[in-house]
Amino acid sequence: MLFRSYLVDVDYRQRLALIGLDAEGDSIGLARYEGATDLLSAEIAIVVAPERRRIGVGGHLIVALEPPAKSIGIPRFVAGYQPDNRPIADLLSELGYGDRWLEDGLMWVAKSLL
Repeated sequence: MLFRSYLVDVDYRQRLALIGLDAEGDSIGLARYEGATDLLSAEIAIVVAPERRRIGVGGHLIVALEPPAKSIGIPRFVAGYQPDNRPIADLLSELGYGDRWLEDGLMWVAKSLL
């Protein structure tokens, strides 16, 4: 129960979540950002239903997070993923994420929102 409440506990500033729905109103994905305390960056995360992967859902959700973050002055998104996860690496690269670094076993990338 705590996990579910965390996912929907948003303040529209430091924490925002967007849910992707299909034509029938079923949830097909979730994207969120969690801003650092100083709001100098925000970490993004996405999850997409397995049958809806690789058709653009994740990319659309990530892009939809950018305007709200920009509107409150968050200058940068960061994302971490398993280094062998080529689909997410390719998606983030296509969306303009660069500045790659390896930390604690995860590959990290960043994108300027300015």
